[in-house]
Amino acid sequence: KAVMKVLDVLRVYSMFDSAVTSAAMKIVCRYFPDLCEFAESFVITKDPSLDDQKSFEVYTAHLPSGASVQSLLHYAQLVNSGRFELFDWGSGSANREKYGRDKPPAVNLSKITGMVPVGMFVGTVDDLGDVTDGEWSRDQIKKGGDAIRLYREVLAGHATFMIGKDMGYLDEMVDLLRQYSSSHRTTGSDDPVEPE
Repeated sequence: KAVMKVLDVLRVYSMFDSAVTSAAMKIVCRYFPDLCEFAESFVITKDPSLDDQKSFEVYTAHLPSGASVQSLLHYAQLVNSGRFELFDWGSGSANREKYGRDKPPAVNLSKITGMVPVGMFVGTVDDLGDVTDGEWSRDQIKKGGDAIRLYREVLAGHATFMIGKDMGYLDEMVDLLRQYSSSHRTTGSDDPVEPE
């Protein structure tokens, strides 16, 4: 809550973008170094040998590219609370205004049904979305039906999905997209598209 107030007073709504590489950003990082280190973790993979050096240089040449402060605060909230819930607006009255209750409601992944086919590619060395989180999300979605069409654990960190040496998972991803895109779709008992 204190971080939200300070950032709001300083009118800092995004971090690490060209518009905010300023004195305000330096102040934020001086008083909240964990927040800045956390934002940097989106760029750095725990095992750099997985990433292509030239791709990494191209990727980082576009940095800082910006991150929403609200997104970073929401992620920190999820980590600290241990719950998968909507954004906490910082007070019961603000949450009541948004959600009709004092606390933010949990996100119910079991409401994702077979109408929305889901493919999950989970990095085994991703500190931000680890295998435990991937398995939990998959299992919650499965409670709602047969939406999970593919669950694959890939030797990858968070950035590896964009700059990895081995991008072989993309072939499987493209095949999955083709299988469920409307131009390649065939009708079947679990297919949400009505025959024309």
